[in-house]
Amino acid sequence: MQALNVNHFCELEARSIALRIDAFFDEYHISRYGSQVRQAPEVSATAIYESQSIQALDDHDRKRALLLYYRARFQSALCSQYAGIENRLVHIPNQDQSKWLNPHVQILAASTRQAGIVAARISFECLMEFVYFVENRKLIPARKSKLGTFRKWLSRPGNGFGWLVFYLLVVHRFDRNHRTPEVHGTSYIAIDSICCNEWPKQDSELDVTNLNLNIWRSILETLNGGSNLSCFYGPSDELLFQEFFNWRDTDLDALWKKYA
Repeated sequence: MQALNVNHFCELEARSIALRIDAFFDEYHISRYGSQVRQAPEVSATAIYESQSIQALDDHDRKRALLLYYRARFQSALCSQYAGIENRLVHIPNQDQSKWLNPHVQILAASTRQAGIVAARISFECLMEFVYFVENRKLIPARKSKLGTFRKWLSRPGNGFGWLVFYLLVVHRFDRNHRTPEVHGTSYIAIDSICCNEWPKQDSELDVTNLNLNIWRSILETLNGGSNLSCFYGPSDELLFQEFFNWRDTDLDALWKKYA
């Protein structure tokens, strides 16, 4: 990648920013995995830029929307990198369970767990801001909870992004179980470490990371006025997502009260 002065970057037109975002992640993939490993299908910045909803914005707002998309994808890339660091430094082949008695191993594992939780939640925050900005030309207004404000907006009749309420319920649970303890100083990860727990990993810590990997195709479909949605969820959310494809006929407020 060619280095850019920040002021020069800010002067780029929206399409140029989209192309640079795509080039950035393409080069990241090659640097990390090599040119022989195919990149998993991603919704590109160019596809976002060319969508109907983004094209309806002026160039200044297109740029703001693209940067929110970039920030969301950037944080998802950090989650992937943290997982790679953990695999390389913690889960070394031929180690037995005694490794968990080593405080250094515990700190390594804890650092990547905590970083992944925070980065995944930042990624979804940027995703929420992206969706709200594209539809309203401003960021989510909130004195207390942006998630709460966003949820109420999604639940309004006729909102094409109402289907996101299903995903928001997963994020709400994630906040309660993972993000809030770590961010507000009551880390359960720290207790796992000092107890030298073996394989201290809760599967639900990855819930939002997995959502972020599988949600952008449905966002792009909605930006283009379509309804061909897909969804991804874990076994624990099977009941929640039963009505996903009937979301237009679902009372989203009632759904929230039932599962929140």
